[in-house]
Amino acid sequence: MRTYIFLLVLISIGQSLSAQAKHDHIWMFGYENNGSTINFNDNPISIYPENIYLNIFIDNTMYSDDNGSLLFYTNGCYIADATHQMMVNGDSLNPGYFFDNNCDFGYPMPQGVLALPDPSNDSIKFLFHKPYIIVSNPFDFVSNVLYRTTIDMSLNNGLGAVVEKNEIIIEDALSSGELTAVKHANNTDWWIL
Repeated sequence: MRTYIFLLVLISIGQSLSAQAKHDHIWMFGYENNGSTINFNDNPISIYPENIYLNIFIDNTMYSDDNGSLLFYTNGCYIADATHQMMVNGDSLNPGYFFDNNCDFGYPMPQGVLALPDPSNDSIKFLFHKPYIIVSNPFDFVSNVLYRTTIDMSLNNGLGAVVEKNEIIIEDALSSGELTAVKHANNTDWWIL
């Protein structure tokens, strides 16, 4: 009897996992016109060269639709759409000293940006991101805000457009980077850590 229950649980877990969205199935790296894509939709996984719009150095996130097709990506400074062009209003994330001086290669903060869907609207995606603030020289950095940037994927013929940018969600002393999220137990909402 235990074997059948275990098998039933295993089958239900497998079906549950196969039904998961593929929002993280495309990874991109590299520099303008000299990038690479890792596609986890393929079996086996494929890696191929890609002419990308952004320089993706340290801070980055990519977001795909439920089927794993790329919707947009960011290097923490700019947002590119699925055609690898700057998204409408997709410039000037994380304004300040580091944007002004370091965005040629992308924002230099590891794990400083993440993308999440709006649970109440399939067309809306959110970027949560943090800027660096220099506390003392050299190399003592923190963040003082958590920003939210809102993307409406129904605009620009489905390529999306930024409708709100650098909206302050939290203004406080925050660690630099270390931004992540976990799905809430209600399977709809997200906890941002």
